[in-house]
Amino acid sequence: MSPSPRILTSRPQLERGRLHYAGHDADNLKVRGRLAFAGLALVIVFAVGTAGYYALGAGQWSLDSCAYMVLITITSVGYGEVLPVAEVEGARAFTMALLVGGMGVSFYFLSALTAFIIEGDLREALWRRRMTNRLHKLDQHFIVCGFSATRSGEGA
Repeated sequence: MSPSPRILTSRPQLERGRLHYAGHDADNLKVRGRLAFAGLALVIVFAVGTAGYYALGAGQWSLDSCAYMVLITITSVGYGEVLPVAEVEGARAFTMALLVGGMGVSFYFLSALTAFIIEGDLREALWRRRMTNRLHKLDQHFIVCGFSATRSGEGA
């Protein structure tokens, strides 16, 4: 994967043992935003699908059966119809729309998740969490900062 031209014009810096380009954080935010949007869209499709089946069943179908029907429809598992959608007018059309829309959102979520993992955001997020936990555990310590030669025998 080659960096975008905008990133190539920036000055690289060494960060955690690897080159880091200015603008990389903005790219990470884009990937994280896509993942959050895709996750939210998946939750919305699941909730709308469950509520839709519940409404089509006029409250006679349980919420867990409706949620299960949405899950097997979106994932295209193919266990068959758990709910008697053939007996309710409009239920098959709703199932077809849910299948197309739900699978589209699922594929988008999987692609965003793959981008999140491949582009190193997951590794970076875990590293940041680990470092934050280590910093919170520190007690009675000093941070010494400076910019000069610190080896013995140098300078006067």
